[in-house]
Amino acid sequence: MSRWSAASIRIRLTGWYAVVLSLMLVVYASATFLAVRHEFVEQLDEQLHDEFETAEGFLTPTPDSRIVWSGDRRHDPDNDEDRGSDVWSSSGEPIYRSGASAALPPVALAAASAQQRYESMVVNGSADARLF
Repeated sequence: MSRWSAASIRIRLTGWYAVVLSLMLVVYASATFLAVRHEFVEQLDEQLHDEFETAEGFLTPTPDSRIVWSGDRRHDPDNDEDRGSDVWSSSGEPIYRSGASAALPPVALAAASAQQRYESMVVNGSADARLF
């Protein structure tokens, strides 16, 4: 006869309630984590897309088949962060570098590939930079 079956009904019910409650908490925590993670990833993707579209709008082709930065990036009063922007041509030539990113060390670009990708990096342990 096992110790579990010899215990009173009160102890057995308490044990079952503890197991069921623990499983429910694990399921709830997992669902909450996945939902919050999904929301943050969607927000990051949306911000990257918006910044890419804004940067793309400032680029204009010149008659000699070059691309130049034509706009003046203005401060957004709704956004307290001063974000840095760097724009390079496909050959690796710098087209534009904002004041905020000018304070950062230059970034070594990977070889140009046909597949677009986004990268994140930390500079000097304090500033997050996103490369696209």
